[in-house]
Amino acid sequence: MVDTDNPVSVQRNISTLWGGSFFMTKGPYALLAVVCGVGLVAQAGINARLGEILGHPLRAASASFLTGIFVLIPPAVASGAPLHTEAMPEIYRLLKHDKTELLMFCGGPLGAFFVASGVLLSPLIGFAMFFVAVVTGQLVMSLVYDKIGFYHTEKQSVCVELSRVHYI
Repeated sequence: MVDTDNPVSVQRNISTLWGGSFFMTKGPYALLAVVCGVGLVAQAGINARLGEILGHPLRAASASFLTGIFVLIPPAVASGAPLHTEAMPEIYRLLKHDKTELLMFCGGPLGAFFVASGVLLSPLIGFAMFFVAVVTGQLVMSLVYDKIGFYHTEKQSVCVELSRVHYI
């Protein structure tokens, strides 16, 4: 915990964050995540316009996923990773004995829901409000998932001091 009344404590904490091991080891990944966020805002606008041209927001979402598949297939093939045909029986076995493994197949539908929601909602409520709501949902669920160790991930230390939250 940082003693905000003690300037030395605050300075030490800032030095640890900016000059410490986090940004030296994980900083490039955090920067890539920021770039992803920028891309998500652009994607919502592009897909909203595409929805106008194609006559329906869900057509735009479908076109977005179709072009995404075409972009992902070449690097997936070029990766050289072998196609594991023996994986299908393993997936079947998992699903037969543990219904929680159905979550493996929710990523695509959740992505489709996100894209379709962006196409539908961002023109109605604005890009800023849409993404404030999206980020709020992400932050809340990230805290929950870190706390419980969601779906085969390790629990992470979570500390939120609500008394230090400032409203703009």
